[in-house]
Amino acid sequence: MKRGKDLLAAIDRSDTLKEKLTLQQWMRENHDGFAARLTTRFADWVELVKLFAEAGLTDRYGRPPKPETARKTWQRVRTEVKAARAKTPPLRRVEAPQQVQPVQPADPAPSSPSNDLTKIRALLAEGSRKLPDPIR
Repeated sequence: MKRGKDLLAAIDRSDTLKEKLTLQQWMRENHDGFAARLTTRFADWVELVKLFAEAGLTDRYGRPPKPETARKTWQRVRTEVKAARAKTPPLRRVEAPQQVQPVQPADPAPSSPSNDLTKIRALLAEGSRKLPDPIR
């Protein structure tokens, strides 16, 4: 016969123990979806506890929840979730890397009078080109 940890492992592998889900656990796991429905509709806790009982959800003592118990449980869950989210920093949004534009060389420095004179002399030396119009 199995004893100690071997027996516990055998129990875990078998279907002899079913996991119970309390109303509070369900509300915590389904917080966002349930909260979204309650923002657009009035909560009829009498009808909601009937649905919870049909789904097998119980209070912490294993009994079907009462309307007032379910309402207060929801208030506690909302407070717990809000506090937990306040402790966790929000996720930062990662932007896609932007295309890097190649750096264009800066425009050449504005021409100085001596630079212009050099160009004119080079054009005169060629002889085949027409001289530029004088600047007025």
